[in-house]
Formats: sequence, structure tokens, C-alpha cells
Amino acid sequence: MLQKIVVFIVLCTLFSCKSYLIINTINKLHKGMTKEAVLKVLEYKPVKEFTITVNGQTYDVYDFEVKTYEVKTYSGFVGVGRTNYFTQVQDNIDDYYLLYFNGKLRYWGTLVEYSETEDYEISVISKELYNKVNLLNNVK
Repeated sequence: MLQKIVVFIVLCTLFSCKSYLIINTINKLHKGMTKEAVLKVLEYKPVKEFTITVNGQTYDVYDFEVKTYEVKTYSGFVGVGRTNYFTQVQDNIDDYYLLYFNGKLRYWGTLVEYSETEDYEISVISKELYNKVNLLNNVK
């Protein structure tokens, strides 16, 4: 019975938020895709589009809101031979930034993923991306 309730909650949550991408969709992206190909795979338009310039190179950035889910199950001893199980479904909304150079997908991820990458070019770009996102978020 508990499993049916959890499945129902997860399905309701998934289908009630059609304006967000699901993380599994992001996993279909690959480097070098055109903007048109990316939009076809994602089936949604970005919530923001902007450009950044780093070392004389201009990059287009698409900001998508991505919904991720975390399911946790807890158990608790309630008496001799009895254990209750509790399931918690938590959904999170993260901004994923898709970076294009010359119309081709170069990199994508959260701001944290940009800053932690081992790709030197992207790590340099991450500083400008972070500044631009903060600027756009503070504009009213």
C-alpha cells in the first residue's frame, strides 16, 4: 500500500510541473549540438537567454530550470517484530546553464558544476557566468 502511495505522489509531482525539465532529459545532451537540436531534445524554451564575453570570445547562454527528485526511505522500530517505513520525496529546482560557442553546445551544468570543472576554459568562463547571473537576478 505504501509503495502505491509513493508512486502516486511521484507521478503527480512529475506531471504537475510541465514547465520544468526533468534531469533525465538533460542527460540526452552532448557537446557540439546546435541550439535547434538542443531545443528539440529538451522540448522547452529557456527561461533566460543572454551572452557573456570572455577573453574576446562571445558565448550564448540558455538558462533552463531543471527539476530533480530525491527519494528517501526511513525505517523506525515500533515494537517487537514491527518496523514502520517512511518515504519522503523531495523535489528541487536547479538552474542549468547551457553554453554555446559559434552556435554549438560547449558545456552545460549548474553554476557549481561550472566552477568545479577541470576544463580550464570553462573554469575561466564560470567567473563571468556567475557575475552575469547575479547581475540578471538583481535587476528588477
